[in-house]
Parts: sequence; C-alpha cells; structure tokens
Amino acid sequence: ATDQNIYIGAFNSGGSAANLLPGLIDEWALWSVALDANAVAAIYNSGVPFDLTADSGNYDNSSSLVAFYGFNEGSGTTATDATGGSNGTLTNGPTYSTNIPG
Repeated sequence: ATDQNIYIGAFNSGGSAANLLPGLIDEWALWSVALDANAVAAIYNSGVPFDLTADSGNYDNSSSLVAFYGFNEGSGTTATDATGGSNGTLTNGPTYSTNIPG
C-alpha cells in the first residue's frame, strides 16, 4: 500500500488537487467500516451534527472513526481532526463561511 493524500472537495490527480468543488463542506468524517442504515440515520436525522467521537443512540461506530473534521476553526489553513489523528492542511484558498444553506 502507498500513502496518498486525501483531497476533500477535489480529485487527487497525481498528488495535486484537481476539479475543485465550487461549494461548501462541513462536518466531514471517515470510518474504517461501512456504517449501517441505523448509524447513518442517527447521524443525519437530528438535523444537527453531534460529536462522532462518542456513541449516541443508534450510532455505535465511534471506535471505527478514523478522522472527523468539523471545520469550525473560523480561519487559517489547518483543519483539526477531532479524533486526535492527523490534522488537515487547507489549500487552494478556502474560506470559512457563516452562511448556512437551507
């Protein structure tokens, strides 16, 4: 296996970001297992993201959480990983928004 960067909101094109997403991203998470329908419903049915580092209701996958970025820093080029793993580096001039669509 080869270590490669993960690009959130872009395509990894030979180690560079390509096809950048022209939109907003918030509360991004990665698990080492596929979530079942009950866990997905528990995360999204409340309408408000909760702390995915702790089990809650039908969400029982916190031990499989690999990375969780809330993008709540407000400024800067670092996205903090709530699991204590690897913080992310924000590139290509992202900006924080207080506008919540919907």
